[in-house]
Amino acid sequence: MAGNINIHDCQVAYLDESTVADVNLTAPQGSWRFIHNAHDTSINVLVPSNEVYLYTAEDAAARSTYHGATNSGRMDNNDSVVGTITATSYESISGDTSGVVTVTRNAPNETTAAIVPPSFDGIDLSATAVTDCVVTATEGSGLQPGDVLSFPLVTNPTITLTITLGENDLALGAGLNLLKATTAVVGLVMAPGETVACNFTQIQIQAADGGDDAVVTGYFG
Repeated sequence: MAGNINIHDCQVAYLDESTVADVNLTAPQGSWRFIHNAHDTSINVLVPSNEVYLYTAEDAAARSTYHGATNSGRMDNNDSVVGTITATSYESISGDTSGVVTVTRNAPNETTAAIVPPSFDGIDLSATAVTDCVVTATEGSGLQPGDVLSFPLVTNPTITLTITLGENDLALGAGLNLLKATTAVVGLVMAPGETVACNFTQIQIQAADGGDDAVVTGYFG
């Protein structure tokens, strides 16, 4: 609940799943502040996924799908990174590997014990571009978006590759995250007679037993 909103200061709406099933119900004014389960069995209250923090397992999705996503600090084994790579020169090369990887952050070289560089293999070049560069099981740690990785090729050491890490080059860290999408997700599971304070712009209601007969009193303002 935000601020000191009192249930007696709110306006009331009576919601019946039999007439509003699968409908996103926008608060007539302000936000939904309290939800009361007036049904005789448990109900689910669904809310937009960008309004509720949900636990996400490490590396379960691309970081760009979340607002302010947590960062694992590592790359992802077997990911191919090509969009942010440049080479000092180009020629037809297949299956090369990375030499010593240097990490640069904010201009100075900050490759310290807190930043463990990743390594790469399956590096392919054409006459004009890097066409493949695969992260190995050495995924690195302590990395951040914007870090610049630089390394010579082992078989072709006169060529140096440079990678500027983007958000999705790094694996999602485990934790609570807000999705950017507004897909409805279960935000509350409420027992019969339970009242819960909340602050949602929209809700859907459903009987947890699938009976399509949930009854809710919603307080808004």
